[in-house]
Amino acid sequence: MQKHEDLLLALLAATVNHDTNRCCALLPVDTGCWERVLALAEQHGVTGLVFSCMELLPQSCHPEKTVLLKLFGNAEYQKRHYRKKYSTAARFAAKLKERNVEMKVLKGISFSTYYNQPELRVFGDCDCYLTHLSEIPHAKRQAGSSGFNIGNEVIKQMGGKAEFGTYKHSHLFLDNLMIENHHYITDFNGTKLGKTIELLLEKTINSASGVKIGNTEMVRPCAHFNALHLIRHAQGNFILSGMILRMIYDWAVFLRSEQDNLNWNQLYEDYEICHLRKFVDVMTSICVEYLGLKLTCDNITLCKDRKLVDKVLKDTLEDRIHMIQDESIGHKSLRILLRFYRMVY
Repeated sequence: MQKHEDLLLALLAATVNHDTNRCCALLPVDTGCWERVLALAEQHGVTGLVFSCMELLPQSCHPEKTVLLKLFGNAEYQKRHYRKKYSTAARFAAKLKERNVEMKVLKGISFSTYYNQPELRVFGDCDCYLTHLSEIPHAKRQAGSSGFNIGNEVIKQMGGKAEFGTYKHSHLFLDNLMIENHHYITDFNGTKLGKTIELLLEKTINSASGVKIGNTEMVRPCAHFNALHLIRHAQGNFILSGMILRMIYDWAVFLRSEQDNLNWNQLYEDYEICHLRKFVDVMTSICVEYLGLKLTCDNITLCKDRKLVDKVLKDTLEDRIHMIQDESIGHKSLRILLRFYRMVY
């Protein structure tokens, strides 16, 4: 691992466990190394987290002023960006509540609630799963379910627009925000495994109440759902298009808060059904080994194959470069095939 990669991981770890010893052992470094850290952080959506770490480090470990100013500017931009989108999503949730529809937010806003500073969690669009509160819990949502349809209507009433994308969701546009109104949670593409995962996720999100986010009507789904959905989403990205460090960081801060609140026996059964067991153990091992996560629950398992853990992290760090460059169809097909069989079976 190159020094700037090691330093970025150490900085992220310090924001997870508030221990700066690992960072201080690597610092100080020259401006060139800091520039490489910033470039890598930007590729992986964690620039704001690097700046937040500056508050923890002694001044002797800080980069020079030009780097600090760049970090500060990026963090402030991210905070403004987050607040605007968060406000728009909250207005949409409030209007939905007037129609007796609950807005459960997926991924970005939901996982930001586990961050030390939620505003530093980058998110582009807002994924949501809408349920009319009169709908029967546990029931499979059919095409044209009332929550989904009402969401498409409400956005138009608010002056936005709705466009139908795929069978999975519609695209809603309001002010500065694109909202993915999920009819289905995943892209299951008609496969048997895909349908199994989709039905399990739907059952899980509908069978337990979530947690209200701040003073809004937005709801974070239950921890069991988030544990399944995050790992399923990260595995899909790792195999098909490349995973970024932010996804691993999401898992680290999620476990930091929720590890003692989860039924791990049931969760591991669900991971086995979804062919996610190997991948979740790899993700947890990366969080413990490289992101400073402290485990307090004895039921959590780690990956025993250290080479596999290091390989997944190495691929994650390098994927952004490969994806930016022109990757041949042959190389991409081989990469997807190898990762699929390595992580799914």
